[in-house]
Amino acid sequence: MKNVEKDLPRVIHSSMSIVLTAFLFANVSYFTVLEKDVVARSNTVALDFGRALLGSLGGVIFSAMVAISCLGALQGGLYTSSRLVYASGQEGFLPKFFGRLNGRLKTPVNATALHASLTIVFIIFGGGFRSLVNFYSVAGWGFYFLTVVGLLVLRIKEPNLDRPYKTWLITPLTFSAVALFLLFMPVAAAPLEAMAAIGFILVGIPVFYLTRERPSSERGSGILDKILGPCLRLRATARGDYVRAAVEEHEEQMEMLRKTTMLPLNPDDFARAMQQLNLGPAEIGKVLGQPNGIEGLLGKIMSMPRGAQPDFDSVDDMIAIMEKTKENHEREKGLPPFPYQSPPRFSLISAFAQERAKHIDAEKSAGFFATRSSTVGLEPHVSKRSLDQLRPIQLSQMMVRQTHVESLLICRIVTPAKRTVAVQFGAEDSAGDVVMVSLYNYPGTIGAKVDSLDSLFPIGTVLAIKEPTLKTSAAGNSVPHWRTGARASLAPEPPSTEEGWKTLGNKYFQGGHFTSAALAYSTGLAQVPSSQVLRLNRAMTYLKLSHAGAALSDCEKTLAQTTLPAALRMKALHRKAQALYGLGRWGEAGTAFEAVGSEFPSEATSSRQWIEKCHKRRQENETGNYNWVEMYNTSLSNPRLDVADYKGDIEVVAISSRGGGRGVVTTADVVAGQLLVVSKAFVSAFPEDCDPPEILLIQNLIKMVAQHGCGALLGTKVAERIAGDPSCAQLVYDLYAGPSFPSPPSSYVMDRAPSNGIERYLNFDVPVDISRIEGVLSFNAFRPSGLPLPSKKESDHPDALFLLPSLFNHSCDPNAAWVCIGDIMVVRATRDISKGSEVLISYRPGESSFIKRQEKLKHYFGKCTCGLCALDRADGESLCKKRDDLEAKISTWDTVSEARQGIQNLEQTYKKKRKHHDPTMTHAQFHLARVQLQDGDVTGFFRTAMSALEQAGLKIIDKSIKGPLRNDHDSEELPIKAVVPPMMGVMAETYIQICISISNAFGERSQDFRRGQRWAATAMWLHDLRYGGGTELFHAHLLDPKLQARLSNF
Repeated sequence: MKNVEKDLPRVIHSSMSIVLTAFLFANVSYFTVLEKDVVARSNTVALDFGRALLGSLGGVIFSAMVAISCLGALQGGLYTSSRLVYASGQEGFLPKFFGRLNGRLKTPVNATALHASLTIVFIIFGGGFRSLVNFYSVAGWGFYFLTVVGLLVLRIKEPNLDRPYKTWLITPLTFSAVALFLLFMPVAAAPLEAMAAIGFILVGIPVFYLTRERPSSERGSGILDKILGPCLRLRATARGDYVRAAVEEHEEQMEMLRKTTMLPLNPDDFARAMQQLNLGPAEIGKVLGQPNGIEGLLGKIMSMPRGAQPDFDSVDDMIAIMEKTKENHEREKGLPPFPYQSPPRFSLISAFAQERAKHIDAEKSAGFFATRSSTVGLEPHVSKRSLDQLRPIQLSQMMVRQTHVESLLICRIVTPAKRTVAVQFGAEDSAGDVVMVSLYNYPGTIGAKVDSLDSLFPIGTVLAIKEPTLKTSAAGNSVPHWRTGARASLAPEPPSTEEGWKTLGNKYFQGGHFTSAALAYSTGLAQVPSSQVLRLNRAMTYLKLSHAGAALSDCEKTLAQTTLPAALRMKALHRKAQALYGLGRWGEAGTAFEAVGSEFPSEATSSRQWIEKCHKRRQENETGNYNWVEMYNTSLSNPRLDVADYKGDIEVVAISSRGGGRGVVTTADVVAGQLLVVSKAFVSAFPEDCDPPEILLIQNLIKMVAQHGCGALLGTKVAERIAGDPSCAQLVYDLYAGPSFPSPPSSYVMDRAPSNGIERYLNFDVPVDISRIEGVLSFNAFRPSGLPLPSKKESDHPDALFLLPSLFNHSCDPNAAWVCIGDIMVVRATRDISKGSEVLISYRPGESSFIKRQEKLKHYFGKCTCGLCALDRADGESLCKKRDDLEAKISTWDTVSEARQGIQNLEQTYKKKRKHHDPTMTHAQFHLARVQLQDGDVTGFFRTAMSALEQAGLKIIDKSIKGPLRNDHDSEELPIKAVVPPMMGVMAETYIQICISISNAFGERSQDFRRGQRWAATAMWLHDLRYGGGTELFHAHLLDPKLQARLSNF
């Protein structure tokens, strides 16, 4: 069925008409052929009709037809009745055993078996088939009657419920009358059996209350589950399937995962996944019993590379769900539109009020968390027309499934807002028709609670919805006449004075609702344009929102006034200087702060501090000299750093062979370790940006992957940046957005002048193309990694969009490497690069598996042609797959013999001996060295670890492990040749870890501190080559407990 709402009623009506007509003609035929007395006496009219018509053969034929008809009715009854039992088990009205599907057939076998067993028992012990018919008639028609009466009651009590299939009232009334007649017929014919049926039903009431599942806050297992549960789980426990048994114990949380996420898990699938993640019964109970545990579990599954994800059907199911979503979207576009019918206004307002109350109660409850899921890549329509190009339209004129091009709907908010992924509220047009509005990616709504939503979307706010992008009302349009009154019901009384708007804006500002504060000040300025207080307060709010250009415009407009009180002038000058600082105009900012300190001596100290910061930023921008240790230490508590961008000897040029048509090349000869780029994130999302009790899941239909965590926030973050500076939109739109969008320009302009002020904040005079933004983020967003990053939840990771780094092209064996310190990306050369050569970085740093790299990289281009991939591709997929399997087992090699055998098996996965070992073989050899050290074979450890370094490309000039040093007077001399190893861009951290381990072993096991010092110096040299920062950053980095743990567990 392509249109279920229309097709299903048609099927029901037509089939019922056909059946009724057939039975009517059958009865006419009976009375035409047979005598009335025969029809009245016979219990087998069809059989008698067949005999009278065709003799004994006719009796056989019509008997078979009756049997087939009965079989069809029996089949329908079996399907429906067994699924009623299954649903009862799912809802907790019966033991959970009856609410499970068969793992292979995916059918309710347990429920069907219960239904069949009860039927057989009744036939044998309950008086035969006739008694069963009477018993069933009373029970069945009794519940049919109550069900349809319930429909009538709901039609009166809940007239505005969504009813996809709506019937005329005469139909349920007629059915109820007939059902009542059929209910009393068996009561009159067999009263004892009827009373037994009613008694049996009444006994179910106390059984229901004894066995029903209560909410988790007050729940104890039902009596039947306590009695039957251990027996029903005996088979799983007996065969040692403890993990599955543990999953069954947490069926409620499993059901929550099924309903609120994209994971259509069943217990068998989930149990296999948990076994692969090394989670036993105790861990599963802990994980599923708390929101953070569930989030961590989802994060672990989502973050695993595609090839390493658990081999259970649900991973494929996720892909299938996304493909189905895409298919449904395409199908929906092809369906015909139909007129919109407004629900009753009071009903929508009442429903929202109830939902709002639930949200407030839920947010206040202990242990509350929400799972929010959404989809990107559905190509939403983006209106690029101005308001004066659109004609008004009313809801009654609109069609569902149709974009109303060149149309404008003026409406106002009539309900409090609530938030899922989108912000939702009810709105009415001027005729009083209502509709639910959903706003996605709206600035200021990340993690917003109800008080924040009330400040952004107060009742009575008038909106302009265009094609169908929503935006606030623009000046110049005529105000519609509202049939429901000039003011919306329950709308707060807006301020009418400058002081009133100032008080409201200050309230929002002090509460941290900066978007709402900017809106309040802007609305006040629209009424009192001359208010310098409101303008300066808005400038401060714009600074908090990082809208430096808008803040500068407000300050300059204020300073242009000829008469300005000294207090306001001081604020205006200071905020202007801060705005120049935020725009990266360090020289002008320093001069502005000097003027503040000179004119207002009370601000001299503060100004000197700002001037010093301006000098630092300017030096960073011009020379690339940074205080790396200070940056690193600051990032541990605050990931958003205050430093300048830097661009070294590079430029962006057209490269036609690349997917985006551009690349980055050097403008001079570059040496290994040289700083190329320092870039602050255009937008970034860290775990602390979103309230803890939220799990964000995104179906990305562009790349067909499921995203979890901070990446779901980036679209809204980009919209917030564009809202405050529309000119920066082009910086995003000029990045590669995938094959569905036009190719980006061959050049890329980073230095763009900011917009000249934002008078009408959040009016979006420049359209926000969210579809293109989603594409850009899908292909360009980075997950900051490298030096340890602050994160309150280990299962979550930050995400960010960097502009200039997005223009680098990829290589799995790159000549440059990136690392993040907080929200700053640092790119350094990892080998010498000649002038005019392309600079390449890895999009998948640290990924050793060829198959996993190709799986991830296929979303960006066809295949990677770097030297490392060429070697792996020559080995063939079968050997690469075997290599991956062996690599996954490296950590399980507990003995030297196991490790040696594993390395031999690894060597067989390479068709040809390579000049230098790849990361997989190096990891295996280093693991062997660690096992040798644990066994007390210190000499073996040194030999194996040094061999691993040599075969990975380092040239060791002093392999001695005891005796005098080669240059005994110089303990700082490196034991390796100071030549950049060939795979520095891929294996830098591995080199550093091995050198540190060798240094520690010399110091702790051999008490040879001078050799240990040399190998520590080697680690520092490599660390400086990769990360910069010299000895100071090396020590700060290695003192971090997270990295220490990584080193010890490598």
